[in-house]
Amino acid sequence: MTPVVSVLIAAYNAADYIREAVDSALAQTGVLVDVIVVDDGSEDETAAILRSYGTRITFIATPHRNASAARNTAWKAGTGEYVAILDADDRLRADAFGPKLALLAREPRIGVAYGDAMAIDERGNRTESIFCRHRLTAAENPLEVLMSGNFFPVHAALTRRSALESLPYLYHEVIDLVGDWDLWLRLAGVTRFGYSGDMGVEYRRHAAMTTKTIESAKGLRQTLNTLTRAFEVRGVDQLPTRARVAALNRMLLLALRLSSKDDFERVARLRNHVTCASVTSRVLCALARIPGALALAGPSVNATLSVRRRMIPGSPQRRPW
Repeated sequence: MTPVVSVLIAAYNAADYIREAVDSALAQTGVLVDVIVVDDGSEDETAAILRSYGTRITFIATPHRNASAARNTAWKAGTGEYVAILDADDRLRADAFGPKLALLAREPRIGVAYGDAMAIDERGNRTESIFCRHRLTAAENPLEVLMSGNFFPVHAALTRRSALESLPYLYHEVIDLVGDWDLWLRLAGVTRFGYSGDMGVEYRRHAAMTTKTIESAKGLRQTLNTLTRAFEVRGVDQLPTRARVAALNRMLLLALRLSSKDDFERVARLRNHVTCASVTSRVLCALARIPGALALAGPSVNATLSVRRRMIPGSPQRRPW
């Protein structure tokens, strides 16, 4: 029986690229595709382009909210046994799903199969390969590595619908920067992840992409909130102490960067659940209690985070997703 993949696309003012994204989804080989595109209140020609596909796709128009809300709308309209999420400015190669479906067929414990990506520029020219830093198998716990950061783009993954249906919701709708990472963290509590070894997707880098336009403080806040929610994921209390301490230290640094006493106290309370606090966390907690330290911490914390990414093995590197 030919597998059915629901491809969920959220589009907002994506007229320059949306046709390439939809065409690449419809051109998939070896599978039946259920392409669902939600226009998130676009003000350009996106809706007109999508209507031109007629019954080849499911087109839904909504008032403008954000990509997470649009993806949730698309998710509710899909029926495929497998689910892929594609950004409106990216593309799939012709056999993007074949290797991932093969892995999922071999390994029933795996609910998320992911691979590598190829970067492309605004004109669609390939620029460089983007390889995953972690190549997980069904025997490994994905939650441990995801606590340190996301490591593959959303459109490089294929997920079983049954795994997604075990979650209370697909995307947290107040998140518009790290929503994919938040989703993977929650999925890591219910299923395993597996690296498929293929490069079936193309990730477009351009000046208007969200990661280049979002406010710095907003990105820091969403990262901190995502890590806070991660401590509620099933199985997080079974992770090695070093993994939990590393995540908490990063959260303490983020709270310092945001100069937020309330955030810092919230993270400090989480720290009490880790029996072996690190020297770093003790120093950070002491620093936060010095009058004026939160307000003065910004530049120093930025430098600390930068050095941490370069020097600590396993720490998350800057990624485009």
